[in-house]
This record gives sequence, C-alpha cells and structure tokens, in this order.
Amino acid sequence: MSTRRQRHRRGFTLIELLVVISIIGILVGLLLPAVNSAREAGRRTQCQNNMRNLGLALFNFSSSKNAFPNSGTFVDTNTDATGKPTQWGSSNTAASITTSVTQAQSINWLHSWVIDILPYIDAQDMYNAWDKGHWYGWTTPVGVGLPSNNVVANTGIGILRCPDDFTAQVGQGNLSYAVNSGFSFTLPMATGFVGSSDGSTSTYLPGSVGAYDFSNLPNITNQSVVSRMGVMFPGTSGGSTGSPGGSTSWDYKTTPASVFDGMSNTVIVSENTMSGYSPGSTLSGNVPTNWACPLPTFCSFIGSPSICKPPGGGSYSCVGSGGVGPLSVLNNTGTGTQTDGVGWANANNQGAGTFDYINYGQNITVEGAFPFSNSAHPGGCNMVFCDGAVRFITSTINGTVYAKILTPAGSRLPTYCKQLPVSTDDFAQ
Repeated sequence: MSTRRQRHRRGFTLIELLVVISIIGILVGLLLPAVNSAREAGRRTQCQNNMRNLGLALFNFSSSKNAFPNSGTFVDTNTDATGKPTQWGSSNTAASITTSVTQAQSINWLHSWVIDILPYIDAQDMYNAWDKGHWYGWTTPVGVGLPSNNVVANTGIGILRCPDDFTAQVGQGNLSYAVNSGFSFTLPMATGFVGSSDGSTSTYLPGSVGAYDFSNLPNITNQSVVSRMGVMFPGTSGGSTGSPGGSTSWDYKTTPASVFDGMSNTVIVSENTMSGYSPGSTLSGNVPTNWACPLPTFCSFIGSPSICKPPGGGSYSCVGSGGVGPLSVLNNTGTGTQTDGVGWANANNQGAGTFDYINYGQNITVEGAFPFSNSAHPGGCNMVFCDGAVRFITSTINGTVYAKILTPAGSRLPTYCKQLPVSTDDFAQ
C-alpha cells in the first residue's frame, strides 16, 4: 500500500501582502509625479502651438497691412475736451481700470484684435459674417443665413484657449491670450497724461487682496514715447455712428519697421487666463465678454505701472527732475559701466507688494481683473515674440529684462527712459 503525500498550497501571509501593497504604493507614488509632469508638458506644448499660430497670424496681418492691428477697436466721437476716450466708462479714465463702465456705452465696443486675424487662423467664414459696423454683442446678422456678431463671438475657437486655462467655460468664447500694450492701456491724450486721469490714486480689482496703483503709469505726454513702450493699443473705427475712424488723439498702430529693438527681442502676445469670457461684472458694466471684447483688460496686458514708483512707496514723474528720473541709464562713476534705471526693475517685482507681477493672477477669480501676464502653468508664462518664436518666460524674470522685451524701441527712447540692449541669454530658455 503506497503512501500518498498530500500537498498543501501555501498563500501569502498578511505581512507579505502588506509588504507587496507598500511596494506598489511606493512605485505609484514615484510614477504619478512623472505622469503629471508629462501631462503638463503636453498641455504646455499645445499652448505653445496655439500661440505660435497666433503669432504667425499677427505677423501675416502686419505684412499685409504694414501695421499690427489695434488691441481693441471702438467707436469714439472724441468730443471730450481733453481728447480722452469717451466710451470706455463714465469717468472717462484713460489708462486706469474703471469700475463705472455702463451698458449704454457697450454699443461702441466694436471688437478685439482677434477679429482682425480671423482670416489668418482659418476662420474666414466667421470673418465674412462679422458686421464691422456694430459691436461684438450685436444680434442682427449682416446678411441672410449668416450668424450675428453675438453668435460668432460666443463660438469657441480652439487656438484661443490654453488647455490649462482653469477659467475657461465650455461652449463660450474663451480667450487665454492677450496682446502687449507696454505700460499703459492707451496712448497720451491731447492733453493730460497717461495715468489715473480721474484723480484717483488706485482702483480696487474684485477678487484681489488689495488695490493696484495705476497712478504711476508712465507720466509722459509725448505719444511717440509711450508708443515705443508697447506694440498694440486701442484704436477707433467709423462704426455705426458715422464718426471718422483712426483720427482721435490716441489712435496709433505699430509697424514692423518701428520695432527697432528687434522682432526676436519683443513680446507681442502673452498668456493671460483672466482675459476673454465672463458672464459680466462691474469691470464690463455687467455686459458679457468673450474673445471679441475690446475692453483693454479683457484683451491686452501691460507691465507693472510701478516702474515709476520710488522705494518706500509714493509716486513721481517718469521724466524726473531735469530729465533725469527712475528710468534713466545710470553711469556708474569709477567703474566704467552703465546700468538701466532702477525703476525698470519694478516691471516684475514680487517683493514690491504691488501684486502685479507675472502669475499673481492665479489667485484671482474675476475675469478682466488682472491685466498682467498670467497662466496656469507652474513657474511662468508662454509668450510670443514678434518674429513668431514662442518662449516660456519664468515668473521670476528680472524686471528690467522683462521691461526690455515688452518695449519694442527702448533704444530709441529719450535719455530719461532709454534702455540698454537686452541679452537673449537673460530670457531665452
């Protein structure tokens, strides 16, 4: 009689099972950051592709028209005695953000720069349907069977939205990108200065932790000076009122030839997730906004106005005393070197307590309330240069360097605000 040996199948002990689970957990923990990093890199690349197409469209527009388009186009009769824009808000503020915009004025808000480049971003049909004589919320089609301005402007266009834009709304006219207006939302008026023209010192922006001081915007009356500090500014069109377009004291368009510091050294488009669509707020007179809205803080961006803010607070003229001010080139006695004026460093200064540096808008929720470079990418923003190149600019970029790449003709500015050449090594990655 043979003896049968019984075999027993041995399972995992509890300790072994816990060890295996722990190892798996560690591996997942190591893998997830890499996966998330790869996904973020993919979204950032998609964003860069979008911006590259926008840069190419603006370049093609400028080649065709010999000028870049307006950042926003308005109907404006310019009947105000000082020549200030009369259709942005009831307080007629020229460069500060106003919270007193009225719905009645919205019929004069024609369109943003996006409309001008529609033919260059494969949207010729939308451009053909656009009624250029009426505002972006106009509900009457220009022709039978065509969509109205309101329908066109609320149609989503893929390349206008960054995949990381956390403020974007499905099915709306989102815009994640804004154009470079230098350091002021418009050019100097017939009289007065580019600053807080209503006499106030600051404007509270809903959703922020404090007030942005716009009384320090470049206090310069010379239009040719301020126009060299940015690329695209608001302008006028005849529109439905029959007023002449392009004839106000603040109308100006930058030509490629006037980008003296080099197309590869000058930013034209930056990310700003606080641009574009909103259901309406006090910043737009409770009028809904989208990618066609021409109000400056919904389609353009500026560098910090604190360039004319002295250490310790307060304000003074950018021109300074005797033609020497905070933006003047410094000749360092005894060293044989030159440095840029100290004021330029405030163009992006996280330690200045002004809350107007790159990516601070990630803490803000109200659309149009942060007219500065802003993205949802960690560590910085994608920006398009006038030559079509897209670069990732870190949020900690030196303010003086940032000011130089915003300024298309810093080398042609007067001595009180002239900039030294910028090194590509200081911003290119």
